[in-house]
Amino acid sequence: MEATLTPININFEELDRKIDEELKKELNILHDLEVEKEEIGDPKKLVDSISQIVWQQLILQLAGTAGKEFVEQNNDLNLSLKKADHILSSDKFVKGEMPSHNFANAEKYQNRYEKWDANFTDSSHEKFIKEYRQPFDANRPHGAGSMAKDHTIPVAEMLRDPKIATFMSEEEKVRFANDQNFNLKDLDREANISKSDRTMRDWLNSTRDGKHPDERFNINKEELLERDDKAREELNRRKTIAEKEAIKEGHISMVDEAKRSLTITTQAIAVALLAKLTRHIFQEVILWLMKKDRKTHDLIEAIKKGFADFIFNFKNNVLLGIDVGVTVILTQIFGEIIPTIRKALLFFVIGGKTIWQVRKYLNNPENVNKDSSVKMLEIGKIVTIGLTTAGGIALGTAITYLLLKYVPVTAVQIPLLGSAAGLIGIFTGGIIAGVCGAIILHKIDGTLEGKKLSENAIKQLESRNNVLVLQDKQFNLYMNEVDVASNKSLSNIYSDLRAALDEMERMRESLKEERKTENEDNVLGINNMIDSVEW
Repeated sequence: MEATLTPININFEELDRKIDEELKKELNILHDLEVEKEEIGDPKKLVDSISQIVWQQLILQLAGTAGKEFVEQNNDLNLSLKKADHILSSDKFVKGEMPSHNFANAEKYQNRYEKWDANFTDSSHEKFIKEYRQPFDANRPHGAGSMAKDHTIPVAEMLRDPKIATFMSEEEKVRFANDQNFNLKDLDREANISKSDRTMRDWLNSTRDGKHPDERFNINKEELLERDDKAREELNRRKTIAEKEAIKEGHISMVDEAKRSLTITTQAIAVALLAKLTRHIFQEVILWLMKKDRKTHDLIEAIKKGFADFIFNFKNNVLLGIDVGVTVILTQIFGEIIPTIRKALLFFVIGGKTIWQVRKYLNNPENVNKDSSVKMLEIGKIVTIGLTTAGGIALGTAITYLLLKYVPVTAVQIPLLGSAAGLIGIFTGGIIAGVCGAIILHKIDGTLEGKKLSENAIKQLESRNNVLVLQDKQFNLYMNEVDVASNKSLSNIYSDLRAALDEMERMRESLKEERKTENEDNVLGINNMIDSVEW
C-alpha cells in the first residue's frame, strides 16, 4: 500500500496580522496604565480647582465692569442704536422730546426748541406772542412809499410747520424768510396789510364785499401765484436739506456710540485673553514651585510652556472672546443685571455639571466592577470640586461686600478690572475656598492613591501576561509555518521519486514486451526450420 501526503492549507499571513493587532492593543493598554500610574495624586488637579474659581469670578467682574464703564461714558445711558434715540423726529420735537443719545447735538437741539417754543403763548403752538416777528423784521428792507416788502410765505406759516421747526435753525428760517430772490418781494402796501399772515393762495381766494384782492388792489394774481410756487419750491428744498443733515447727525451719533461700545468691548476681550495667558503661566509656575528640585532653566521652560498652551489653544481663546464680548454688550444694553444673572446661573451650571459628571462616572462600564469604597471616594472628589467652585463664588461676593462697607478705600476703580474690593474678594474668596477644597481632595486622593496604585499594578500585570501569551502564540505560529514549509518540501521530493519509479516501471514493461516479441520471432523461426526438414 502506497503512502500519500495531504497538503496543508493555512493562511499564515492573516493569522499573523490578527495576533499582531491584539499585541499592539495590549501594548497601548499597558502604556495607558503606566501614564495613569504617573497621574495618580497629580498636584495639577489641585491647581486647576483653585485657578478655575478665580478665573470664573475674574471674567464675570471684567465683563460687568466693562459694561458699567461704557454706561458711564455714555452719559449714564445704556447702549441703544435705535434711530429714535439718535435722529430728530418732528413728532417728538414739537413735544420737547429730543433724541436722548445724540450727545453731540443735544444742546443745539434743545436751544432750537426753546427759541421756537418761546414764539407761542401755549403748548398747542397756535397762538403767537406779540414779539414773534421781531427776529424776522429786524435788519431787512421794509419798502418805501406805496410799496411794502411782503413775505410771500408768511412767517406765521413757517413757525407752525413742524418740520421747519424741527430741522431748520432760527438763522436758517430768518435767512429764507428775508431772501429777496425767493420770499421777500414788493407788494402793494394796502394789499400787504390786507394779506397779513395768511398764505398767498388763501388771501387771493378770499373775498371782501364780493371782490377778490386782485379786483381791489393793484396786483397781478398770476404773477403772485407763480411767486408763491417758486418760494415754496425753494423752501421745500432747504427743508429737505436740513432734514437730511439732521438724519446724518443722527447716523454719526449712532456710529459714535457703536464705536464706544466696540472699543470697550475689544479692550475687555484683550484683558480677558491677557488674563488667560497669565493663568496658563501661573499654573506652570505653581507646578514648578511644587517640585522638590527647582532650577531656573525649568522655570523658563515652564513659562514657555504657558505661552505655548495659550497660543495653540486657539478654539478656546475664540470662545472666551465671544463669551466676554457678548456679556459686555448685554451689560451695556441691559445694565448690571446681566452679571448678576450670569453669577446666579453659574451656580446652576456648577450643580448641573457636578450631577452630570457623577452620572457619567457611574454609567462608565470601566467603573461598574470597581469597589464601592473607591466609587464613593471618586464621587466625593467630583462633588467637592463643584462645592469648592460654588463656595469660592459665594465667599468672594461676601468679602467684596464687607470690604466696600467697612473699608471704603477699596471702592477705588481699576480700569476694566473693576473695584479693588472686587478683585480682592475674587482672589481671596477663590484661594480660601480653593485651598479648603484642595485639602479635601488631597485627603481623598491620599486614600485613593494606595487603592489605585494596587489596582493599576494588577492591571499592568494582567496586561503584561496577555502580551507574553500573544508573543508566545506568534512564536508558535512562526514555528508551525516552518514545519509546514518542511512538509511541503518532503511532499515535493516524494512526488519526484514516485514519478521516477513510474518511469522505470514503464521502461521495464516496455523492455519486457520487446523481449517477448523477440522470443516469439525466434520460436517461429525454429519451428519453420523443423518443418522444412524432410523425415
